[in-house]
Amino acid sequence: MAEPTRSACHGAEVRAGWLARPSSTLSVLYTSTYVVLCADPVLLFFEDAKRAKPKGVQELSGDTTCTANGRLVQLRSSSGPPLILRAASAQLATQWTAAIRAAIVLAWPDATFSTAGAKAGAMPTMQPSSANKT
Repeated sequence: MAEPTRSACHGAEVRAGWLARPSSTLSVLYTSTYVVLCADPVLLFFEDAKRAKPKGVQELSGDTTCTANGRLVQLRSSSGPPLILRAASAQLATQWTAAIRAAIVLAWPDATFSTAGAKAGAMPTMQPSSANKT
């Protein structure tokens, strides 16, 4: 995740709320963080809901895949390591996943959903269409 370089959405705010992300020291420990999804699309991370102290930025690209698995929201992109966020419930994880996918599709209209290789009960992933592949 990139160092905080911005603390506000450049586009519309799509969703905001508390999620947990793995602590930087041990991947089994999670730290609560206030997350804002912007339409540009980017995820902004803050220490609290006042948004006074930015903690990180995650740019989302057209090749970002987003899946929900129980309470986990999993983001993967060719440009960096996977990001795993934990929601308070499976329903919230599904809602965050849908919002992230929608923001990506609005920014990259050629992105499509794929169920190839999905586990039983898993949400489909979003991937760029073959027309965008080089």
